[in-house]
Amino acid sequence: MESNSLTKNEFISNALQAHEQLNFQKAILFCFRYLTIDTNDIDTLRLLGGIALDAGELGLAQFSLEHALQLGGAHSGTLYNLALFWQRKNCNDTAIEFLEKAITIDPLNRDILANLRQSLHARSVLRLSGIAFDAAYQDLMRLLELDPRDHQALYNLGALHLATNQADKAVSFFEKAIEETTTPLPYMSNLLHARMRACAWSGLDKIINDIELNLDAGMPSSTPMHYLSVTDDPIRQKKLAHLWAPVSPTITWHPESPSEGKRIRVGYFSHDFRIHPVSIMLAGLFEQHDRGAFESFAFATHPGHDFYRKRIENSVEHFLDVSSLDDDELVILARRHQLDVAIDITGLTQGGRSTAFAQRMAPIQMQYLGYPGTSSIPNMDYIIVDQYISQGTARDNYSEYLALLPKTFQISDDLRPSPALDVSRSSLGIPEDGMLFGCLCNTYKFNPRLFDIWMDILGATPSSMLLLYAPTQAAEDNLKTQAAQRNVEPSRLYFSGRVDLPVYFARLGIIDLFLDTYPYNGGTTANDALWMGVPLLTCSGKSFASRMAGSLLHAVGLDEMITNSLAEYRDRAIQLANASDELQEIRETLKQHRLCTNGIFSTSHGVRMLESILNLAVNRHRSGSPLSDIGID
Repeated sequence: MESNSLTKNEFISNALQAHEQLNFQKAILFCFRYLTIDTNDIDTLRLLGGIALDAGELGLAQFSLEHALQLGGAHSGTLYNLALFWQRKNCNDTAIEFLEKAITIDPLNRDILANLRQSLHARSVLRLSGIAFDAAYQDLMRLLELDPRDHQALYNLGALHLATNQADKAVSFFEKAIEETTTPLPYMSNLLHARMRACAWSGLDKIINDIELNLDAGMPSSTPMHYLSVTDDPIRQKKLAHLWAPVSPTITWHPESPSEGKRIRVGYFSHDFRIHPVSIMLAGLFEQHDRGAFESFAFATHPGHDFYRKRIENSVEHFLDVSSLDDDELVILARRHQLDVAIDITGLTQGGRSTAFAQRMAPIQMQYLGYPGTSSIPNMDYIIVDQYISQGTARDNYSEYLALLPKTFQISDDLRPSPALDVSRSSLGIPEDGMLFGCLCNTYKFNPRLFDIWMDILGATPSSMLLLYAPTQAAEDNLKTQAAQRNVEPSRLYFSGRVDLPVYFARLGIIDLFLDTYPYNGGTTANDALWMGVPLLTCSGKSFASRMAGSLLHAVGLDEMITNSLAEYRDRAIQLANASDELQEIRETLKQHRLCTNGIFSTSHGVRMLESILNLAVNRHRSGSPLSDIGID
C-alpha cells in the first residue's frame, strides 16, 4: 500500500511499531510523512517528540513538543517529555517546572511522580551541598507533600536543620526517617550527633548500644567522628575506621622520590579552610612556613569566604579551590603538582577525601589534626602525633606509622587575642563572687556521665557556678532540665552561645577553672583556654581524642592537672575550688609559657617542629629507607 493512502491511525501505528523495534529513523519518517498531510496534527507532533527524544535528536524533539504544546495546550505526556528533554540538557530546574505542570494534570501518573521525586531529591542534595538551605528546604517540603513517608526527604531535612544549628528539630526528622525506612543504619549516626548537640539525651543509651551491636556485626552505623564522642576504646575506634575507610586501590601508583636540592612541595588538603577550629589553629602555619625550604599548597575541598579563609589564601603560596572536583579529578590535579608530601587535615570527618588519599597523591602521605584517631585509610603513611598522645594505647591500634612531635601535636596561633584585663564577669551577666567553673567545648562532647560529674562538683562547692557553651535555646533549656534532675539549681548554670572570637576569648578568660570534656577532649578550645591563662582540668584516657588536652598540659609541665578517671577528675576539681593560690600559680605558669619563644604557644616554634618532621620523612624516602615510626627531639 502506498504510504500516502494510509490513514492517520495507520501512520501512527507504523511509527509505533518501528519505535518498538528501535528503528527510530523509520519511526520518525512515518511521522514526517503524515505531517506533510497535516502539518499541525497534535497527536503526531507529540509522538514525533517522544521518538526524537529516544533517538537523541534533541533539537527535533524540542521543536515538535513545543509546537504540540502551543497548538494543543497543556498535556501531561507533552509536558513530561519536555521535562525529559530539559533533563537531557542538564537543566534540572526547568525540567522540574514541566514535571510540576504534568503532575497537576495527571496526579496518579507513576512515571511523572517518580521522576519529579527523583529530580527534587537530586536538586535538594545539590542545594544542601551548596549551602542554599532555604531553597533546599522548599524542595524537601515539596517532597513530603508528594509522600509524607519519604524517609530520604525526612533524613535530608534533619541534615539541613543540623547544618543550620537547629539540632533539636533535626532529632525529630531523623527519628521519623528511621521509622519509615527498612534500612536505618545510615541514619543512626546523625541521630546520635543531633541528640548530643541538642543535649537531648533521652534514648541515647539505646542509640549507642545499637551502634555498638552493629559494629560487632561489621555494619558501621556511626561515622568515626561521631563515635569519638561516646567511647574511649581505641580498638573499637580502629575497627570502625577500618569499616568506614575506602578499600585499597587495585592499581598502585609509584611516584618518583623527591629530588634533593629542591624545595619540599607540601599539599594541605582540608574541608575546613574557613572559620573552623582547625583553621584557627593552622592559620599561622601558612604565614610562617619557611619558603626557602618549603613550597606550600592549600587544597580547599569546601567553598568559603570568611576572614580565616582569606587569611589562609593570602599566606599560602598556592591556594586551590577544589570543592567542585570529585576524588578522581582531585587525584589527577594533585599529582600534576608533583607534591612531595600530601597532608590530610580532614581525615574521617565531614568532607574528607579518603578515597583520593587511598589512590595516593604524593610519595609521602600524612594525617594531621582534623581527625584525632587512626584513619585506616590505605596508603596513609604517617599520623602526626606526640609522645603523650601515643602512650595512651598499644602501637598496633594505629594503622599508620607515627610521626612524633617533641612537645604537642598542636600548632598554636600566637596572633590570637591576649587576655583582656578589663573584662569582668558582671559585664557578661555573671556574678563576681563565687567559683566559676566553665566549659566552652561544643555540646556534642557533653554526655550524661560527664554531666553527672559536673553536677557533683557543683553540689560539693555550694557557691560555685558553671559557664557552658550552648549554641541554641533548646540546648540551654535541656541542660537546665538535666541540672534540675540532678538536684542542682538551674540558675547556677550560665551559657555562652555563638559569639565573635574576641567575645569568645573574653568569656574564656573569666573562668576560674576550665572543666575539659571526656571521652572527647577539647582540642582548639583547650588550647585557647590555656592561652588565656585559664587553669584547665582534664581526664585522659586511652584514645587520641581523650588525650588531646593532656598533651597540652604535659607540654607546659602541668601534669597535676591531668587525671586518669572521672572520679579523680571530680575530686581534683572540688579540691581546686578551695585552692585559689594554686590556681593563681597555674595562671602565672601559663603566662610565662605564653611569652616563651620555644613553647607550645609560639607559632614559629610549632612550625619549625612540623617542618623538621616533614624533612625527616622526606629524607628517609629519598634514601630508600623503609617506612617506620619517626620522631624528633
